[in-house]
Parts: sequence; C-alpha cells; structure tokens
Amino acid sequence: MLLDLLLIFAFSILLFKSTSWVVSSLKYFSRLTGLGKFALTGLVMSLATSLPELSIAVASTLEGKPNLVLGNVLGANIINLSFMVGLGAVIAGAVQAHGQFLKRDAFYAFLAGALPMLLLIDGRLGRGDGLALMAVYLLYNVTILKEQRRRLALHAGSGNGDIFRRIFHRLTDKTTDAKIWWFVLGVLGMIVSADGIVRSASSLAAGFNLPILLVGLFLVSLGTTLPELAFEIRALRAGESAMALGNLTGSIVANATLVLGLSAAIRPIILGSGVRSYLTATIAYALAFLAFYLFVRTKRRLDRWEGAVLVGLYIIFATIEMIIK
Repeated sequence: MLLDLLLIFAFSILLFKSTSWVVSSLKYFSRLTGLGKFALTGLVMSLATSLPELSIAVASTLEGKPNLVLGNVLGANIINLSFMVGLGAVIAGAVQAHGQFLKRDAFYAFLAGALPMLLLIDGRLGRGDGLALMAVYLLYNVTILKEQRRRLALHAGSGNGDIFRRIFHRLTDKTTDAKIWWFVLGVLGMIVSADGIVRSASSLAAGFNLPILLVGLFLVSLGTTLPELAFEIRALRAGESAMALGNLTGSIVANATLVLGLSAAIRPIILGSGVRSYLTATIAYALAFLAFYLFVRTKRRLDRWEGAVLVGLYIIFATIEMIIK
C-alpha cells in the first residue's frame, strides 16, 4: 500500500511536469491565432490542464474501471470550485470577478458540471449520454469561437486568409519546432503517468477495501488538478483574474462533458456500490458553487477569508466522505 501511495505521488509529479510542457506548447500555438484571454483560457488552457483527466479517463475506461473516471471528474470539479480557487484567493489576496463571468460564464460552468448528475439519476451513464455530453462540449466551444470571430479578424488585419498565412509562416521557425517536440514529449509523459496512476489507484483501493469511486474523488483528482492549481496561482499572482476564472470554468466544462462523455461513450458507467459517495459528492458540488457564487457576487471579488472558507468546505467534504465510506 505504501508503494502504491509513493507511485501515485511520483506519477502525479510526472503528470504535472508533462502537462506543463503541453500547456506551454499549446499557449505558444494559441498566440499564432490571436485568441483573447477568455478564449485562450476557456478553450486552450482549460483543455490543456484537463488533459490529465482525459488521459486517465481513456486509460481507466479501457482497463474496465469507468467509475474511477466518474470519481476523478467529480472530485476535480469540487476541488476547482472550493480548494483550488480558495487557495488561490488566500495566496493572491483576492480574485476579481467581472460582469460577464457573473452574468453568464459561471452558470454555464455550473450547468455543464451538473448535467452528468442529472443523466445519472437512473444510476447509469450510457453511450448515448456520453455522446450527448461531448455534443454539449462542442456547442460550448463553438459559442466561444463565435464571440471571438470579430477579434480574430481585427487581429489578422484583413480577414481569415491573413491568419492562415501568418500561422504558416511562423510554423516554419526553430522556436515552433522545439515547441512541437516538447508537446509530443509531454503527451507521451501524460500517457505513461496516467496509466501508472490508474494501476496504482486500483491496487490501493483493493488494499484498503475502498470503493474505486472514492479513490477517484480524492487521490486521483488531487493529482490531476495540479496543473489547474499551478496555472491558477501563476495567473492570480500576475493579476490576471480573468485568465484564472476562464481556466476554472473551462476546466469544469471540459471535465464534465468531454472527459466523462468520452469515457461513457467507450464503456457505460454504472454507480453500483459507490452510491453514497456519489450522492455526497453531488451535494458538495452544489454547495461549493453556491458558496463561491455568493461570495463573488456580493463584491465582484473573492477575498482571502472567503477563500479560506472554501478551502474549509473541501476539508469538511473530504472528512464526511471518509466517515461514510
């Protein structure tokens, strides 16, 4: 069991480093298109930082453990709304929230995160449900891209043709070549580390006689949200609250729709013995969002003490889950 814990820790570090290489490469590539901060974080960065969840989803589903994916996604989204953004506010002092986030983006993220829970009312997430979730992810991205169309045209100077010519020209330089190699190396590292985390987590669950869903809720989700946490802290320290919140909402949407949808499309997810842990997690997700939204809506920012409350809520959730296991 100790070896499994050490392996999970080691593979999580490899996952974090590999993801940072992928994130750095994708951020560079995204600048070629001139996407704005929200599109950059909502589309590119959030997808990049959700790659650990996506790689683990594929690995665990193919190995016949789809409930690990469900636990990982639920755990990651709860961490995003409580521990991650709360710790970011504690470290940075405050997280600023602007009008569009309060009017629309926060609710989009919440609804996307709650959609799989509604589909799981019958205790099963089938292939049709998985395809529907992936369609929602596609619709979300199309909506963001439509909003960026005018900005892209202005950035290009004279239409889409200039965009493609500029991208083609910059794809031939040495910096781009190096970024491509780092991207490939990062993806390979993520595949290896994800498979290692799945195998170690499964062994640990059997050793402690824990439901695989519970292992995904905590051990795996804490490891896979390291990229989001690192980006969140870097963005907030740089005074980029919009980027931090864009990554937050985008990651929640990607986890709940793309990651979980892909897993269910490959192999249906059935709750089974993890019903109590799942129900507690759904309540925790709703409470975390409610607390977070009420905090930021009153003053259009999340203060340090409010961040500490959100971190405390996550600790309470973890304690309750361990008691009722």
